[in-house]
Amino acid sequence: MAWSPDGQRIATASSDGTARVWDAATGTELLVLHGHQATVRCVGWAPGGRRIATASGDRTVRMWDPSTGSQLAILQGHEDVVVDVAWAPDGRRMATASGDRTVRVWDVSAAVELAALRGATDWFLAVAWSPDGGRIVAASGDSIARTWDPDNGNELAELRGHEEGIGGVAWAPDGRLIATASGDRTARIWEAASGRQLAVLHGHAMTLNGIAWSPDAQRITTASSDRTVRVWAAAGAELAVLHGHEDVVAAVAWSPDGQRIATASRDRTARLWDAKTGIELSLLCVHEDWLEAVAWAPDGLRVATASRDGTARVWDTGTNLDTLLAKARTRVQRELTDEERRSAMLPSRR
Repeated sequence: MAWSPDGQRIATASSDGTARVWDAATGTELLVLHGHQATVRCVGWAPGGRRIATASGDRTVRMWDPSTGSQLAILQGHEDVVVDVAWAPDGRRMATASGDRTVRVWDVSAAVELAALRGATDWFLAVAWSPDGGRIVAASGDSIARTWDPDNGNELAELRGHEEGIGGVAWAPDGRLIATASGDRTARIWEAASGRQLAVLHGHAMTLNGIAWSPDAQRITTASSDRTVRVWAAAGAELAVLHGHEDVVAAVAWSPDGQRIATASRDRTARLWDAKTGIELSLLCVHEDWLEAVAWAPDGLRVATASRDGTARVWDTGTNLDTLLAKARTRVQRELTDEERRSAMLPSRR
């Protein structure tokens, strides 16, 4: 799931073999992108919003016109599932990560492969560009993350230290550091230029499922199967533990202003947290099945969630609980019972 750069549309990827584009304000389905022959694993908007890329279990990456839904190109070359796609900051190239143990770099305009980056002994699970577009980092199931020069395909560094596969990788917004999240229950911070390990973030009791940098590159947040989210200083100190979810936390995202954190969980809820204090601000939603993704709109006023229940939902984060309750009291002229409050996932009366 991904917001368009202008915040007006949302693209979703599905196990039904399609991607879809939706009007974020009304929820109207605008386009259905047909063509893949297997699950669509990932979807991403190009900078500027003029193209959409999808990655699939059918071993292809496809590009689409988000205005018409027409297929612009099929990028073929991977020999196994394509699990992740990342646009270069200038929108001229794309990197894709695959189960075939390669990361491939593509020229978007010509729809041709520029390089196949190798070295892993297991699937590549995630890929990201440096903010300046001069380097690529990819995380692998072999417990190593690697960086390359996308212009010549040369490997620059191997980030070694994790003891199990790395499922998440994120480049700091200032380009100096890289963060990784692993099944070994740790996150690690690396110097991007040298690949030197700077910090090991211990605290989680189970696999890490998500990792994200704050917009100012000063903090990191991690999501774990241990039902917690943790906030860390870039130097490695633990700043806060966010308790509240009742099952695996699958995804985490910072608000554009860095003041709030959104989380998505298998407990069927998404929650908002104060990034400084760790206090839970809102319980956004109750889906009918696991949540798998959460993403902030560029304006920071809305959050989108995607679930295994087959829906994506958009939530207004600018309205706090007290405002919602005040509005509800204009329609229901009595206090809600504790049972009614529980069914609506509201806190009990104090």
